[in-house]
Amino acid sequence: MARQVIGSVQPYVLGDDIECYLERVELYLEVNEVDETRKTGYLLTIGGAELFDVARKVCSPEDPKKMKADVLISVLKKHLKANVNEVAERYKFRLVYQKDLSMKEYIIELKAAAQQFSSWGR
Repeated sequence: MARQVIGSVQPYVLGDDIECYLERVELYLEVNEVDETRKTGYLLTIGGAELFDVARKVCSPEDPKKMKADVLISVLKKHLKANVNEVAERYKFRLVYQKDLSMKEYIIELKAAAQQFSSWGR
């Protein structure tokens, strides 16, 4: 009898936040109790053609299918993580206005905009 799969993850789209995407994949694998030996295969399959192509190019000459999932994840994060321009992010932060948002929505928007600053060590 086949096990029921819980949830789904859409294929990765180049330009999307890779860290957020990989967190979702890791949660999917955890919830569905995928063992360590099969995680790489799941990641490369769920990630779709674009992620698989990037993995093949970045991991070359090594075969990404033979890598451990945690190693592959760190390689993909390192390669696909967006470079953040500190000046541009500060400018975007200063453009956050309450407009027609409720106080709760405005605070959420401010927190989201401020998250970039926590990684700068200031």
